[in-house]
Amino acid sequence: MPDDDQVLLHWLESLPEEALARLLAARPESLEPPWPRHLRALAERIGEPEAVTMTVRRLPTPAVQVLRALAALPVGATRETLASFLGLAQDDPDLAQTLATLAEYGLAWADEGDQLRQPRRAAAGWQHPLNLGRPLAAFLENLNLGRVKELARTHNLSLHGGKHALTERLTAYLSSHDRVAGIVATGPTGIEDLLRPFVWDQPIGAALGIRSFAPPDGPATPVRWAADRGLLWHQDWDFAEMPREVALALRGRDYHPPFDPRPPAVATVAADPEAVDQAASVAAGHLFDRACALLDLAARTPLATVKTGGVGSREIKRVAKLLCCAEDEIRVLLEVAFDAGLIGELEGAVRATPACAGWMEGDPAQRYATLARAWWTSPRSALWVPEGPRPAALADTVSGEAGVAVRRALLAALSRLPAGSGVDTAELAGGPGGMDPVGETGGIAGYVRWLCPAYPTDLVDGWISSAAAEAQLLGAVAGGAVSTLGRALVEDGDVVTTARGLLTVTCRTALLGADLTAVVAGPPSAELARVLDRLADRESRGTASIWRFSPATVRSAFDEGFTEERILADLAAIAAGGLPQPLEYLVKDVARRHGEVGVTGVVCVIRGLDEPLLAELLAHRKLAKLGLHPLAPTVLASGLPPDQTLALLREAGYAPVPTGLDGVSTIRRADQSRAGGAARAEDAGQNPAKSAAPRPAEAGTAVAALDPRVLAERLRATPVPVRMSEAETWEVIARHTGHQRGAALSGLQYFATYGVPVRVQERLEDGTETWWELRSVEIVEDVLIGWCPELQDYRQVRLDSIALVRQHWS
Repeated sequence: MPDDDQVLLHWLESLPEEALARLLAARPESLEPPWPRHLRALAERIGEPEAVTMTVRRLPTPAVQVLRALAALPVGATRETLASFLGLAQDDPDLAQTLATLAEYGLAWADEGDQLRQPRRAAAGWQHPLNLGRPLAAFLENLNLGRVKELARTHNLSLHGGKHALTERLTAYLSSHDRVAGIVATGPTGIEDLLRPFVWDQPIGAALGIRSFAPPDGPATPVRWAADRGLLWHQDWDFAEMPREVALALRGRDYHPPFDPRPPAVATVAADPEAVDQAASVAAGHLFDRACALLDLAARTPLATVKTGGVGSREIKRVAKLLCCAEDEIRVLLEVAFDAGLIGELEGAVRATPACAGWMEGDPAQRYATLARAWWTSPRSALWVPEGPRPAALADTVSGEAGVAVRRALLAALSRLPAGSGVDTAELAGGPGGMDPVGETGGIAGYVRWLCPAYPTDLVDGWISSAAAEAQLLGAVAGGAVSTLGRALVEDGDVVTTARGLLTVTCRTALLGADLTAVVAGPPSAELARVLDRLADRESRGTASIWRFSPATVRSAFDEGFTEERILADLAAIAAGGLPQPLEYLVKDVARRHGEVGVTGVVCVIRGLDEPLLAELLAHRKLAKLGLHPLAPTVLASGLPPDQTLALLREAGYAPVPTGLDGVSTIRRADQSRAGGAARAEDAGQNPAKSAAPRPAEAGTAVAALDPRVLAERLRATPVPVRMSEAETWEVIARHTGHQRGAALSGLQYFATYGVPVRVQERLEDGTETWWELRSVEIVEDVLIGWCPELQDYRQVRLDSIALVRQHWS
């Protein structure tokens, strides 16, 4: 950790255990394995630029506005300075609440002197906060003392003191509203027009003729004149940059950065909670039903993929027609099932994973909760349509965290509306290019933007409609309002119990008619739909769904391995009024005829006119690998392809020739031309099938994140080890192992100093040796400590028990 970021570590050390647990809960990256072992490791993790950026993107508008304001103020600004800068009272409750929120995230806090502190990377992460340039000191530090004095002499300032004192004097002078305004007032014609874009729009802009420094007697052009007085500084070629203090001074005393602690008002409509949950229940039941059907289909017949990866539109249309649902539903189900680890792309097709079998046999509420949580955390949107042709489902598209942020913000905004209210459903159905401009007139889009200020407005608006459509399909939103399920997702509540309440209203039985139909008066349960889809074709859906049985549909169940007894038992279990006789006769008739004719797969056949010779081949021991079976006195079936069959026959001393279906040899004469050249055998190893990213359900060593209260207790109890240099680390190693072990432990001091992953061979007390893979290693007294992926915990190895050390290349 850099020395100038020790302030974060010192603040973490001052936090009580409860406050530390709240910070860990707000920063989920700190709970992921390998979890930090002590507070310095925690400070390094939550202070990383990527972690800070991801955290800022989860903050609402007032928190981001305060961070921008702090980045524009000098380091160590007090709470009073910040309040004055924002145009607020020092004890403003909204500002106090916002600062408390930032402290919970570890992004800003007040020290004992009421100075506001930040992690170094959080403060430096804003390139141009409030559209302001770098501080004046950043420009002056690149000048020698003589040139700094020239600038001070231009403003008639005292030249007493060194460069640091002159820098402070110039900074204070050019921070004064009255003085800078007076300087500009004496400038040449056009100076105000030149400086205005730098003041309000962006700190860097075109300035023809700019240079790093010009003497006071230079040409009186506006650009040279501003550069002479430190109002503009050479940035690159003909571009200039305005110092932060100058821009703030020219913005005037009345300028205050925006601070919007309250979300914009939303125009609402009445939404009966009971009706909302009823509609959500129907949507959830239908989607769950189709999810089971899709996964059952993927387990039986994998879905084809396109060359670029993903399931193409043609395959989606085929599956949608087969499952009697919309194409958008198939897209959503594919993405959700993929993120839940139930399907994966392997060997050129989308197939069910081993986890799918266990999911299909689980509790319906648990199964639906798995789908809902997978959608809630999915980094992609199935219904978001970028510019250009619509991409294939499961294709690698640029979505990222913006979709997750908008999805969560939309449901959060709807959940914060007054009870019994929602928004106009037409507002949630904006086009794929973005919502209607309702956000500026009290629509939900304005609230979503308020919750996602770190993302561009057009990007947020473009995601709202797709997020709303997906939420409606899953039952998280209905009738323009958030459902009980959506509220459970937002509040991280008991999704399983909520799903159980939604799925209880589904029908579990069907009325089986003598006309070979099945009628379900309401949304069917997943189990009911699974049985009927297996044995019949769905003809209609809606308030009531109808299936029709036929010999072909029943035969397909026998083709999948179901027996007559199993089929009749399944039908009896779902029959509301008993099993009609015609349907029973149909099943028994199909069972009687099933298997009348058998079809055997044959790789190739061996034909010959000499029956004794074929009998000899059939009994030859060296040809046992072919798995020969007689089809006729002069025809044998082989279990291997023609080229392998030919090779084995020739090895056994025979002289076979390849023939076509007509029995004529396919060998060409040597003088015949070969059009197209020789065929090349494709090397499967050079064309590996596209594989899906590892899913949490497939990772055998994956562990859940640690509970924040447990980790807070561990961090408070673990002392922070002293950071040692590489030389100091080697002294500790030598002291505990002896210098003669230097060759065996070569490099350990480097690995431990910089946390390089290693493989360590440990000599146990019984004389045996074992290897450990350790990460984030460090030496504490006479012990090497590192995270062991195999144990999913930290492993301690005594230095004097280490036999060998190798760098681990993962």
